[in-house]
Amino acid sequence: MEKIFDGRAYQKKLLAQLQRQFRQLPAGQQQRQLVSVLVGDNPASQLYIRMKQQFAQKIGINFQVHQFATTTPPAKVIRQVQKLGQKPAVAGLMVQLPLPARWSPAQERQLLDAIPPEKDIDCLASQNLGLLLAGRPRFLPATVAAVVAILREAGFSAAKLRGQVVTVIGKSLIVGTPLVNWLLRAGATVVSCDQATQDLGRWTRASKIVISAAGRPRLITGAMVSRSVVAIDIASPRGDFDFASVAPKAEFITPVPGGVGPLTVAYLMASLIKAIANQQQTTNNEN
Repeated sequence: MEKIFDGRAYQKKLLAQLQRQFRQLPAGQQQRQLVSVLVGDNPASQLYIRMKQQFAQKIGINFQVHQFATTTPPAKVIRQVQKLGQKPAVAGLMVQLPLPARWSPAQERQLLDAIPPEKDIDCLASQNLGLLLAGRPRFLPATVAAVVAILREAGFSAAKLRGQVVTVIGKSLIVGTPLVNWLLRAGATVVSCDQATQDLGRWTRASKIVISAAGRPRLITGAMVSRSVVAIDIASPRGDFDFASVAPKAEFITPVPGGVGPLTVAYLMASLIKAIANQQQTTNNEN
């Protein structure tokens, strides 16, 4: 096992698998679209969408982007997302977060819930979040799926996580909350931290596995982890771990960039292929 995880190499293996799975879909289903909705011109969001689009094209997925100006009224964006969700040609529908600051939490929730659950491959609609927290996910969030795969590479299958102490930093609905839920169901002892946590190092030093999605560069230093730690860094574009001081103590570590990110993109496309197959099965059953 390599100490520093190579996410780009792992992504290449996943790409070959996804290409085979996509080719096995009926020809008509291969033409269906994956649509990404972007509000505003956040450079990081634009970068993430380009990464998704480039990887989708390697598989053969029809990837479309619908962009709205920052000043577009939320009600108009919500109506357009509802219309996109109703189109049979659209198999997967995503909203790139974060939204502009002028959007209220209620408006954001209304937008995410405008996505039909069967097309919500990001797993952000209320119905899909509920299924996830109930242990019956329609789709596993792509970043969570990436972390699960990386844990397996580090020698921690779901069975081996039972009883392990894991610290997760960050409580977002995109990553932290669903990841904590998955780890708890696997039997891990989980410490969930955020910016309000006092003496963060107390918890990270006591953990075999530390997973961070705080978005605060060099938040975690070598002095804050134990020897043989498994360090998984989800923050982008700069990591939460001070790589230079943490890596020498780590049993396994993911770099930024080139660690979790490439797998997240791949597992998002895996969810799209699953969505197409599920929707085709539903159509066959109805006929």
